[in-house]
Amino acid sequence: MLGCWVLDAKPLPVSPYSKDKQAKWGYAFEGKARGYKLFAAMDLNGNLADWHIDSMNHAESVVAQEPDPTYGPAGLLAG
Repeated sequence: MLGCWVLDAKPLPVSPYSKDKQAKWGYAFEGKARGYKLFAAMDLNGNLADWHIDSMNHAESVVAQEPDPTYGPAGLLAG
C-alpha cells in the first residue's frame, strides 16, 4: 500500500520541579504531565520515515493534519 503512513506519539515527561518554560502540560501515560512528545511517522512495514519533537499539548490528530512533504500529496496518514 504505497502512500500509507502511521503516526505515533510517545510522551517525554520532565520533572515537575523543572524550570523548563517550553515544556507544556498535556496527556501522558495515565494522566497529565509536563514535557514533550516524540512524533514518529512510519510506513506499514514499520520503517521510520520522519520524526519530530513537539510540546506535550499537541495531539496526534492535530499533527496528522499538518502537511509534510515527506508523505507526498497522495499519502494517507493514520494516527
